[in-house]
Amino acid sequence: MRITAGWSLGRRADQAARAEPGSEADELTAELTASYWRAHDQRLAETGFFAIARQLPGLIGQAIRLGWQANRRDTVATIGLNLASGILTGFALLATNGVLEALFEAGPTTERVRAALPSRSARPGSGTSRTSHWPTATAGNGS
Repeated sequence: MRITAGWSLGRRADQAARAEPGSEADELTAELTASYWRAHDQRLAETGFFAIARQLPGLIGQAIRLGWQANRRDTVATIGLNLASGILTGFALLATNGVLEALFEAGPTTERVRAALPSRSARPGSGTSRTSHWPTATAGNGS
């Protein structure tokens, strides 16, 4: 839906066409005009998954080239720390899976909790190492 200046709620098209620039109607509807950052909303809404997936490698390459030109050390650190974060998150998910498997097994609750303790002890370490490098990984992007 496109909203243009000169249109306001409750007005007909012929009335909006007669509105002069700078009139009260323009002042009332100025905030209803489409913003420049919404210029491609309709196109994006009609774009399919595979069209975006085809463009993704080029966009990633462009982002890496731009980062490399800006600061090579920070680009390498950001990529390396994000890869480490992904690996540690995988270990955290495996540890969580081990805890849940032990807790959902049949048997008395105390035995299930004791069986889950070894997996639970591995989980805090992976979370701590993930959050310890977060400030470094986000330092280059202003987050």
